Amino acid sequence: MASKNEEIMVYAERAHGEAEAINEERTADNILQVLPAEVITSLPNANVADAIGRLPSVTLERDEGEGKYVQIRGTEPRLSNLTIDGINVPSPEGGVRQVKLDTIPADLVESVEINKTLEANMDGDGIGGSVDLKTKMAGESPTLILDGLGGYTPIVNGRYVSQWDATVGQRFGPQ
Repeated sequence: MASKNEEIMVYAERAHGEAEAINEERTADNILQVLPAEVITSLPNANVADAIGRLPSVTLERDEGEGKYVQIRGTEPRLSNLTIDGINVPSPEGGVRQVKLDTIPADLVESVEINKTLEANMDGDGIGGSVDLKTKMAGESPTLILDGLGGYTPIVNGRYVSQWDATVGQRFGPQ
């Protein structure tokens, strides 16, 4: 009896979103937390600081109710460093190390990785931990996102407050 060799092809979708984030956390060599884009956009986060503040063992230093600086595991904000796509970001303010995260819209971030323990190949300036923002890449079709927040406060003789954000993205140049 002769047997035929048959070829079997198996196809599967790559995990994405929360499933990918959980897998990345489990397989990391250090203590890592990943906040994927679908979680960031599913909640009303006005900026990156608000999104990061929802993670366990992360607190925010606030100014007028807005999250501004990240504190990891109870350390001061100056003991944590910030990278964007793996590149260190210095503070734009003189005399301080921490970076204001209330100026970065949540719509521009694909995911946030918080390294609570550093590895040997990481910069040693993040004693409390390191925050790495992964930016979004422009898709095949143009993107337009408009966000608006508004309200009224009776403080200081009453006033209306609002915040407007717009994100526009389009791929250009050679593919």
